[in-house]
Amino acid sequence: MVATDKNKLHLLSWLQGIELFEANFDDMVFSRHAHAGFAVGAITKGVGGYMCRGSNHLCPPRTLSLMNPEEPHTGHAVDGALHYKMLYISESTVRHLLEVGTPTGFHQINPMDHDGLITRHFLQLARQLNRPDATGRLGIEETLVTLLACVFSRHGGSSIRAAGKENKAIRRAIEMMHDHVNTQPTAPLSISDIAGEVGLNGNYFIQSFSKQRGISPRQYLILTKIHRAKQMIASGGSPLQVALDLGFYDQSHFIRHFRKINGITPQRLVVHHP
Repeated sequence: MVATDKNKLHLLSWLQGIELFEANFDDMVFSRHAHAGFAVGAITKGVGGYMCRGSNHLCPPRTLSLMNPEEPHTGHAVDGALHYKMLYISESTVRHLLEVGTPTGFHQINPMDHDGLITRHFLQLARQLNRPDATGRLGIEETLVTLLACVFSRHGGSSIRAAGKENKAIRRAIEMMHDHVNTQPTAPLSISDIAGEVGLNGNYFIQSFSKQRGISPRQYLILTKIHRAKQMIASGGSPLQVALDLGFYDQSHFIRHFRKINGITPQRLVVHHP
């Protein structure tokens, strides 16, 4: 991760080198340049501007910025502080993660994100990268892949495979998550790890799992960790040590999830021994 002023660049070396650029500036000007892969972003504050395809474009909050590979453009803040999130991702990685053919590319450079869904995915991804939660790589990849599926299906002309019934694969995925929590809960575990083991594409696995179980793989992993935490506390573990042992970022993060699932804080768990 490289930081310049208030800007920050996250390099996901474990996920085919995908980058997320968090921009926060008011005086930076980008000269004419292009990116080797797709540049997919969302304006979250302020107004951005750039020259692309022979025209000047203004981008207020909840505008998407969608650049095809090798598409020349400039960039600057129009008025005050400009905040945006931008993903840089190769065409081959898009094909791999979404299980699609060669993307046709974006026809609109700066469509509005009318329902705000893509913008919310960007903000969640940034939060997860800046303050990793107990799901680690799995949660980051789930958010990222879901974001990309939304962008390329809505704006990139890609046909995304619909969720299917994959009972055997999902049972195996659940076994893997339980084994992970019980044996090595702080070790890296990603969507790609699970999807590869069960023979499914990452996005198709996320959608099929979510449809069948009613919650996403990330939510299921958190639920499994909280159930395990309750057992560990009942066996005498301190809430703080249990939180750390299960890979939670800090005790407050652990308590928040524990309360959402159990309706109480860990300190209110009363164990009656025989």
